[in-house]
Amino acid sequence: MISERVLHRGIFDEIQYELEKKGVSLKKGAIIMRVRRKNDPLVLGIYSDLRERRARDFEKAVMKYNRSLEVTEQLEKKMQGKKTA
Repeated sequence: MISERVLHRGIFDEIQYELEKKGVSLKKGAIIMRVRRKNDPLVLGIYSDLRERRARDFEKAVMKYNRSLEVTEQLEKKMQGKKTA
């Protein structure tokens, strides 16, 4: 299961950056309050997009890591087979 902390860490800084690209200047505290109160559609839209992107990226990273573990295990088995032969 994806840890909530992994998806949430530093997200308000990214929201602030995305807002600044759109010409909106808000302090991080104001962004946090708007996300918690769910009263600003622009901030909430950016927040949900970032969380979805982070979840996708995290899942890809986990899958890549699992594949690399499988390859490592296969190589270790091959090496053990060569040592016994």
